[in-house]
Amino acid sequence: MLSILTTYTATVLLFLIIPGPVNLAVVDAASRRGLKGALCAVAGTNAASLCLIAAAGAMLAGIGSANARFLDYLALVGSIYLIYYGFQLWRTRRDHHAAARAAQPAQYGKIFANAFAVGISNPKDVLFFMTFFPPFVSRLQMDLLPAMLVLTALWCVLDYAVLTAYGLGIAKLMTPPRQTAVQSLCALLFGGFGAYALWRTSATLFIV
Repeated sequence: MLSILTTYTATVLLFLIIPGPVNLAVVDAASRRGLKGALCAVAGTNAASLCLIAAAGAMLAGIGSANARFLDYLALVGSIYLIYYGFQLWRTRRDHHAAARAAQPAQYGKIFANAFAVGISNPKDVLFFMTFFPPFVSRLQMDLLPAMLVLTALWCVLDYAVLTAYGLGIAKLMTPPRQTAVQSLCALLFGGFGAYALWRTSATLFIV
């Protein structure tokens, strides 16, 4: 069991450290709202991960099944959303006044909702939890529920640690000029990730 958990930990760390849309959502929130904004974004992306984990658990329990075609269409929708989100970030990247105002609950709620939407629509996350996560559950030689709880708890600890480190680093380095640069970069990268995912998914679905 220890070797399985060690492999799982290394896999999750690599998955989380490699920059992707979820990391960008945290970086963008940190550039706008500092560490509190980053933590709010981490909570949103983690909530999305828990939903995907629940879906993977349901699949393993026989309640549902992950059809490869369905996952491709889900990834297609996710890639389109990432492009849209990048476009929205590009439009609002110079809004220094909104970032300078005192934080309001509604604004943090919006950060959480946007981060959740990025996490739940991220093709990278969908494929991870639907394809890489289930084998680790089955290899733990435990009942389904305890195995799911162990791996989910480990995921949450690593997820919060890595993504909060991203946000903390950005929050410490942020100045108004850097804020515009970071938000512009995030917008471009969101669009790039989405376009790449759209190209790959479209090739799988529509090119024979």
